[in-house]
Amino acid sequence: AEVGPGKTRASQTLHIRMGGEMKLYEVVVAVYKAMSKDRELSRFFARFRLEVLQERTYAYLRGEWGPEPYKGPDLWIVHAHLGVSNRQYDLMIKYFAECLRALKVPTQETNECMDSLERMRGAVVDRDFRYKDMYRKFAEQQAAQQRKERKAQERADAEKKLYMEFRRRAAAGDAQALPRKAAAGGRCRHAMASGPLCAEVGPGSSGASGTLFERLGGDKALEDVVFEVYHSMRNDKELGRFF
Repeated sequence: AEVGPGKTRASQTLHIRMGGEMKLYEVVVAVYKAMSKDRELSRFFARFRLEVLQERTYAYLRGEWGPEPYKGPDLWIVHAHLGVSNRQYDLMIKYFAECLRALKVPTQETNECMDSLERMRGAVVDRDFRYKDMYRKFAEQQAAQQRKERKAQERADAEKKLYMEFRRRAAAGDAQALPRKAAAGGRCRHAMASGPLCAEVGPGSSGASGTLFERLGGDKALEDVVFEVYHSMRNDKELGRFF
Protein backbone atom coordinates (compact mmCIF):
# COMPACT_ATOMS: atom_id res chain seq x y z
CA ALA A 1 0.00 0.00 0.00
CA GLU A 2 3.04 2.25 0.29
CA VAL A 3 4.11 2.16 -3.36
CA GLY A 4 2.50 3.19 -6.61
CA PRO A 5 1.03 6.23 -8.36
CA GLY A 6 -0.62 8.71 -6.02
CA LYS A 7 1.45 7.76 -2.95
CA THR A 8 4.15 10.32 -3.79
CA ARG A 9 1.97 13.11 -5.13
CA ALA A 10 3.09 16.63 -4.45
CA SER A 11 1.08 19.81 -5.00
CA GLN A 12 -1.15 19.62 -8.06
CA THR A 13 0.43 22.86 -9.26
CA LEU A 14 4.09 21.90 -8.74
CA HIS A 15 4.93 21.23 -12.39
CA ILE A 16 3.40 24.60 -13.32
CA ARG A 17 5.19 26.50 -10.56
CA MET A 18 8.55 24.94 -11.44
CA GLY A 19 8.25 26.38 -14.94
CA GLY A 20 5.65 24.36 -16.82
CA GLU A 21 5.65 21.10 -18.72
CA MET A 22 8.57 22.11 -20.93
CA LYS A 23 10.72 22.85 -17.88
CA LEU A 24 9.83 19.48 -16.34
CA TYR A 25 10.76 17.73 -19.57
CA GLU A 26 14.10 19.60 -19.69
CA VAL A 27 14.86 18.46 -16.14
CA VAL A 28 14.07 14.83 -16.95
CA VAL A 29 16.22 14.88 -20.10
CA ALA A 30 19.12 16.49 -18.22
CA VAL A 31 18.90 13.91 -15.40
CA TYR A 32 18.94 10.96 -17.80
CA LYS A 33 21.83 12.46 -19.72
CA ALA A 34 23.80 12.76 -16.49
CA MET A 35 22.90 9.25 -15.30
CA SER A 36 23.79 7.69 -18.66
CA LYS A 37 27.32 9.11 -18.27
CA ASP A 38 27.71 7.95 -14.69
CA ARG A 39 30.08 4.96 -14.35
CA GLU A 40 27.84 3.15 -11.87
CA LEU A 41 24.45 3.96 -13.35
CA SER A 42 25.19 3.71 -17.06
CA ARG A 43 24.78 -0.11 -17.06
CA PHE A 44 21.04 0.32 -16.41
CA PHE A 45 20.61 2.13 -19.72
CA ALA A 46 22.58 -0.16 -22.02
CA ARG A 47 19.54 -2.30 -22.92
CA PHE A 48 16.96 0.47 -23.07
CA ARG A 49 16.24 3.35 -25.40
CA LEU A 50 16.95 6.51 -23.42
CA GLU A 51 14.15 8.39 -25.18
CA VAL A 52 11.56 5.84 -24.04
CA LEU A 53 12.73 6.01 -20.41
CA GLN A 54 12.64 9.80 -20.51
CA GLU A 55 9.08 9.84 -21.85
CA ARG A 56 7.88 7.39 -19.20
CA THR A 57 9.57 9.27 -16.36
CA TYR A 58 8.18 12.58 -17.63
CA ALA A 59 4.67 11.09 -17.79
CA TYR A 60 4.95 9.74 -14.25
CA LEU A 61 6.28 12.98 -12.76
CA ARG A 62 3.74 15.04 -14.66
CA GLY A 63 1.04 12.96 -12.98
CA GLU A 64 2.61 13.09 -9.51
CA TRP A 65 3.38 16.81 -9.71
CA GLY A 66 0.37 18.02 -11.71
CA PRO A 67 -3.45 18.03 -11.65
CA GLU A 68 -4.05 14.84 -13.66
CA PRO A 69 -2.99 11.66 -11.77
CA TYR A 70 -0.71 9.19 -13.52
CA LYS A 71 -2.59 6.09 -14.69
CA GLY A 72 0.24 3.83 -15.83
CA PRO A 73 1.89 0.88 -14.06
CA ASP A 74 3.20 1.19 -10.50
CA LEU A 75 6.82 2.18 -9.92
CA TRP A 76 7.62 -1.14 -8.22
CA ILE A 77 6.39 -3.04 -11.30
CA VAL A 78 8.57 -1.21 -13.82
CA HIS A 79 11.64 -1.41 -11.54
CA ALA A 80 11.12 -4.97 -10.24
CA HIS A 81 13.73 -6.50 -12.53
CA LEU A 82 16.50 -3.93 -11.92
CA GLY A 83 17.64 -4.57 -8.34
CA VAL A 84 18.32 -0.87 -7.62
CA SER A 85 20.37 -0.18 -4.48
CA ASN A 86 20.07 2.75 -2.06
CA ARG A 87 23.43 4.09 -3.24
CA GLN A 88 22.26 4.07 -6.86
CA TYR A 89 19.07 5.84 -5.88
CA ASP A 90 21.15 8.40 -3.98
CA LEU A 91 23.07 9.10 -7.19
CA MET A 92 19.84 9.69 -9.08
CA ILE A 93 18.65 12.04 -6.33
CA LYS A 94 21.95 13.92 -6.60
CA TYR A 95 21.57 14.40 -10.35
CA PHE A 96 17.99 15.61 -9.93
CA ALA A 97 19.14 18.21 -7.40
CA GLU A 98 21.96 19.38 -9.68
CA CYS A 99 19.73 19.60 -12.77
CA LEU A 100 16.94 21.44 -10.93
CA ARG A 101 19.46 24.05 -9.77
CA ALA A 102 21.15 24.26 -13.18
CA LEU A 103 17.82 24.87 -14.89
CA LYS A 104 16.97 27.58 -12.32
CA VAL A 105 13.92 25.94 -10.77
CA PRO A 106 12.97 28.05 -7.69
CA THR A 107 14.15 26.82 -4.29
CA GLN A 108 10.68 26.10 -2.88
CA GLU A 109 9.70 24.03 -5.90
CA THR A 110 13.07 22.25 -5.94
CA ASN A 111 12.54 21.22 -2.30
CA GLU A 112 9.06 19.90 -3.12
CA CYS A 113 10.45 17.90 -6.05
CA MET A 114 13.18 16.40 -3.90
CA ASP A 115 10.73 15.49 -1.14
CA SER A 116 8.49 13.70 -3.63
CA LEU A 117 11.44 11.87 -5.19
CA GLU A 118 12.59 10.72 -1.76
CA ARG A 119 9.13 9.23 -1.10
CA MET A 120 9.50 7.22 -4.32
CA ARG A 121 12.57 5.45 -2.93
CA GLY A 122 10.59 2.58 -1.38
CA ALA A 123 9.00 1.70 -4.71
CA VAL A 124 12.28 1.72 -6.66
CA VAL A 125 15.00 0.45 -4.33
CA ASP A 126 14.93 -3.35 -4.29
CA ARG A 127 18.44 -4.71 -4.00
CA ASP A 128 17.22 -8.20 -3.04
CA PHE A 129 14.67 -8.42 -5.88
CA ARG A 130 11.70 -8.79 -3.52
CA TYR A 131 9.54 -6.95 -6.02
CA LYS A 132 10.54 -9.34 -8.77
CA ASP A 133 8.81 -12.19 -6.93
CA MET A 134 5.87 -9.89 -6.17
CA TYR A 135 5.61 -9.04 -9.85
CA ARG A 136 5.69 -12.72 -10.86
CA LYS A 137 2.76 -13.43 -8.53
CA PHE A 138 1.00 -10.28 -9.71
CA ALA A 139 1.44 -11.30 -13.36
CA GLU A 140 0.12 -14.80 -12.63
CA GLN A 141 -2.96 -13.33 -10.93
CA GLN A 142 -3.53 -10.97 -13.83
CA ALA A 143 -3.21 -13.81 -16.34
CA ALA A 144 -5.61 -15.99 -14.33
CA GLN A 145 -8.13 -13.15 -14.16
CA GLN A 146 -7.85 -12.59 -17.90
CA ARG A 147 -8.40 -16.31 -18.57
CA LYS A 148 -11.45 -16.25 -16.30
CA GLU A 149 -12.87 -13.22 -18.08
CA ARG A 150 -12.16 -14.77 -21.48
CA LYS A 151 -13.97 -17.98 -20.53
CA ALA A 152 -16.91 -15.99 -19.18
CA GLN A 153 -17.08 -14.07 -22.45
CA GLU A 154 -16.91 -17.28 -24.48
CA ARG A 155 -19.72 -18.75 -22.39
CA ALA A 156 -21.79 -15.59 -22.82
CA ASP A 157 -21.20 -15.71 -26.59
CA ALA A 158 -22.28 -19.36 -26.68
CA GLU A 159 -25.38 -18.51 -24.67
CA LYS A 160 -26.17 -15.67 -27.06
CA LYS A 161 -25.72 -17.97 -30.06
CA LEU A 162 -28.08 -20.51 -28.50
CA TYR A 163 -30.59 -17.77 -27.77
CA MET A 164 -30.49 -16.54 -31.37
CA GLU A 165 -31.00 -20.11 -32.60
CA PHE A 166 -33.92 -20.41 -30.21
CA ARG A 167 -35.51 -17.29 -31.66
CA ARG A 168 -34.90 -18.46 -35.23
CA ARG A 169 -36.55 -21.80 -34.59
CA ALA A 170 -39.37 -20.23 -32.66
CA ALA A 171 -40.07 -17.87 -35.56
CA ALA A 172 -40.08 -20.84 -37.93
CA GLY A 173 -42.53 -22.71 -35.68
CA ASP A 174 -40.16 -25.67 -35.31
CA ALA A 175 -41.40 -26.65 -31.84
CA GLN A 176 -39.87 -30.14 -31.85
CA ALA A 177 -36.39 -28.84 -32.63
CA LEU A 178 -36.31 -26.12 -29.96
CA PRO A 179 -33.71 -26.44 -27.20
CA ARG A 180 -35.00 -26.99 -23.69
CA LYS A 181 -34.89 -23.29 -22.90
CA ALA A 182 -37.51 -22.83 -25.59
CA ALA A 183 -39.61 -25.58 -24.07
CA ALA A 184 -39.38 -23.82 -20.73
CA GLY A 185 -40.40 -20.58 -22.37
CA GLY A 186 -43.36 -22.33 -23.99
CA ARG A 187 -44.52 -23.72 -20.65
CA CYS A 188 -44.21 -20.29 -19.05
CA ARG A 189 -46.17 -18.73 -21.90
CA HIS A 190 -48.90 -21.34 -21.64
CA ALA A 191 -49.21 -20.90 -17.87
CA MET A 192 -49.31 -17.13 -18.09
CA ALA A 193 -51.78 -17.02 -20.97
CA SER A 194 -54.22 -19.75 -20.05
CA GLY A 195 -54.52 -19.45 -16.28
CA PRO A 196 -54.88 -22.44 -13.88
CA LEU A 197 -56.28 -25.59 -15.51
CA CYS A 198 -56.01 -28.12 -12.71
CA ALA A 199 -54.72 -28.53 -9.18
CA GLU A 200 -52.10 -31.16 -10.02
CA VAL A 201 -48.51 -30.74 -11.06
CA GLY A 202 -48.00 -30.06 -14.75
CA PRO A 203 -48.88 -27.49 -17.39
CA GLY A 204 -51.62 -25.28 -16.07
CA SER A 205 -51.06 -26.10 -12.41
CA SER A 206 -48.77 -23.08 -12.05
CA GLY A 207 -51.02 -20.77 -14.00
CA ALA A 208 -51.01 -17.07 -13.22
CA SER A 209 -53.31 -14.35 -14.42
CA GLY A 210 -54.59 -14.94 -17.93
CA THR A 211 -53.24 -11.54 -18.92
CA LEU A 212 -49.79 -11.81 -17.28
CA PHE A 213 -48.18 -12.93 -20.55
CA GLU A 214 -49.40 -9.81 -22.34
CA ARG A 215 -48.65 -7.54 -19.40
CA LEU A 216 -45.11 -8.90 -19.20
CA GLY A 217 -44.52 -7.78 -22.76
CA GLY A 218 -45.37 -10.76 -24.96
CA ASP A 219 -43.09 -13.31 -26.66
CA LYS A 220 -39.93 -11.21 -26.84
CA ALA A 221 -40.02 -10.13 -23.20
CA LEU A 222 -40.70 -13.65 -21.99
CA GLU A 223 -37.92 -15.11 -24.13
CA ASP A 224 -35.49 -12.54 -22.70
CA VAL A 225 -36.50 -13.39 -19.13
CA VAL A 226 -36.11 -17.13 -19.70
CA PHE A 227 -32.73 -16.62 -21.37
CA GLU A 228 -31.40 -14.53 -18.48
CA VAL A 229 -32.68 -16.99 -15.87
CA TYR A 230 -31.00 -19.95 -17.55
CA HIS A 231 -27.82 -17.97 -18.09
CA SER A 232 -27.70 -17.11 -14.36
CA MET A 233 -28.45 -20.68 -13.29
CA ARG A 234 -25.75 -22.06 -15.56
CA ASN A 235 -23.19 -19.80 -13.88
CA ASP A 236 -24.40 -20.70 -10.38
CA LYS A 237 -22.00 -23.00 -8.48
CA GLU A 238 -24.77 -25.23 -7.20
CA LEU A 239 -27.06 -25.26 -10.23
CA GLY A 240 -24.45 -25.21 -12.99
CA ARG A 241 -23.97 -29.00 -12.89
CA PHE A 242 -27.51 -29.49 -14.24
CA PHE A 243 -26.60 -27.71 -17.46
